[in-house]
Amino acid sequence: MLHLKAIYLGCVAALGLAISADRAMADPWIQMTSCEQTVVSGTPLSHVQFSVQNAGSTALYTVYMRTPDPNAPLDSCHTVTLDSPPSWPGVRRPDGGAEWNTTFGTNTQIEVGGTLGGFGATLSGTQCCFQIIFINAFGEPTGGTHFCFHCDLPSATVLRTWGYMKSIYR
Repeated sequence: MLHLKAIYLGCVAALGLAISADRAMADPWIQMTSCEQTVVSGTPLSHVQFSVQNAGSTALYTVYMRTPDPNAPLDSCHTVTLDSPPSWPGVRRPDGGAEWNTTFGTNTQIEVGGTLGGFGATLSGTQCCFQIIFINAFGEPTGGTHFCFHCDLPSATVLRTWGYMKSIYR
């Protein structure tokens, strides 16, 4: 029995290391630079800004962001509006994701080791995860990551007296 526990703990530790390594590998690609609250059609939403760092081996021409589960309903996390860096027009996708492209030959690609900021999205939730895929000039995926935008916004409060608070619990 002790032998089985040791094997189980070894498997759990290996899985933990694999998850840690996966998260460490995700860090070189995306850097969230800001998070703020915005109002769209009377609804407060999270607006995130991020930069893309090319940790791959070829220049990047497309940043493709999709929900981790393409079959998820649109009431789960999705993009509402997009911000784009210069020469990188963005489009919202029907699946709730986004896609930003630059044109080959315009010298606006993200070179190996380079970083480009100015990407942004208004999101339907405060903690939304996306699968982000990076594509080269030939339309081939050259890298990707699973990134979660955590945007904890302040809670609304109402100014009340201490006596009022005590009266609630009497």
